[in-house]
Order: sequence, then structure tokens, then C-alpha cells
Amino acid sequence: MKIYPFFEEMKPSSNVQLSEWRENREWVYEQSVRHFFYDLYHSKAKPDGYRFNPGIERLNPEDTRYQLAKRGVVNISMAGFRINHSVTVHKGVVTSELVKLNNDYFFVDSYGNLLDPLSVSLAGNWDEYRVGALLPFNYHPE
Repeated sequence: MKIYPFFEEMKPSSNVQLSEWRENREWVYEQSVRHFFYDLYHSKAKPDGYRFNPGIERLNPEDTRYQLAKRGVVNISMAGFRINHSVTVHKGVVTSELVKLNNDYFFVDSYGNLLDPLSVSLAGNWDEYRVGALLPFNYHPE
């Protein structure tokens, strides 16, 4: 069973609070696995300050469509990736790992959201963030 969070915009008590919320959201996003996936989707060779060992290969559009069709998904706005082995990712003080699971493929939308959250396992800092660092699926910094 998959559970998807629902976000509702809260009303800040002041402009200062609104500013703090925006800064916190941007900081969380900059450190997130979703930001990393966003950059992968948008074909950045070395995503915004990330360093990682080889192991992630982008699928060509034909292979992506084929792999999605095998899963019953018809969505050409996804990018597909093959993970050859666990990949350690560094950005500033954040060190995390994408752990290869039984399925070699994962798919990402244009916001950096995973099609199947169980397609990769996270270790390190990204694993620790969990619910406290969730953002709406369509969030992108201003």
C-alpha cells in the first residue's frame, strides 16, 4: 500500500515567519534526494554541487518507455535510470547513498519525484530526513 502525503498551505502570523518558512523549505530542498533527482532528470552531468561515484546511467527514451510499459505505466514525461550498484552521494556536509535493490531501474518525474518510492533505498543523511523534511510533490524553489 502506498500512502501519499497531502499538504495544505498554512497562514503565517507575520512576514518574518513567512520568510523563515521559505528559507527552511529552500534549505531542505537543497539537501534533499528530490533535488538530486530533479537535476538528474534535467540532464545535468554534475548536479548542483553533488559529487558521486559512477553507477547511475540514464536510459534513452525508447528504453524508458519500454521499462515503464512493462510496469503498466504510460507516461512519457518520466526519465528512467539504471543503477548498477550502490552510489555514494556527497554535497557539502551531506553524505548519502542510493542503495541498489532487486530492480535495477528507477523513474523520476520533472519535479524529481520517484515513480516508485521503493525502487531505491536510501542510507545516510537522506535516510534520516524522512517525514520531517517532506515537501509538496510540486515544490520547487522560487
